[in-house]
Amino acid sequence: MPFQEVPLAKAVAVILILSIASLVGLLALSKFGPCELTKTDCHGFAPFSSLSRVQDELSLIVKDGYGVSMPIYALMKEGENMTVEEVAKTVGIERHSLRFICEPKESFCQGPGASLEVIETPQAGRISANTNVRAYFIACGDDSIGKFCIGVGPLAQDARNACTEGCEIR
Repeated sequence: MPFQEVPLAKAVAVILILSIASLVGLLALSKFGPCELTKTDCHGFAPFSSLSRVQDELSLIVKDGYGVSMPIYALMKEGENMTVEEVAKTVGIERHSLRFICEPKESFCQGPGASLEVIETPQAGRISANTNVRAYFIACGDDSIGKFCIGVGPLAQDARNACTEGCEIR
């Protein structure tokens, strides 16, 4: 097929149309901003209302009787927290069968300067953000042994290990 010449007027029209489309896109971003358009915190992280996503995953595991969720990467804002009591009530399990577990404890979840404070006992279990922190959350559990967990960590593997080891899921 021989090379066909494109008339100059046609080429200019295409360039003009693409330029206008780009300008309209930029105007939309300047009016709404990328955060409003994507419903994220501008870095691709869902706001920590992802607590509902963690609870949804745990609900599925409770319904199925066994499982490990995919990691959920979320932003937890300073001062936000979740408790064993509220999560257990939402997913329909006894509070004593749910634990929050965090790894690595020393640098991420406990002690001076830690991003999160995680209390792991079922009676008083709580995850609180000391600063704005991005973390992975994983839900897991096994109804046959009566254990359900939410693992949290700075890396997906940390959260998974915390969850599966804490709930003795193999």
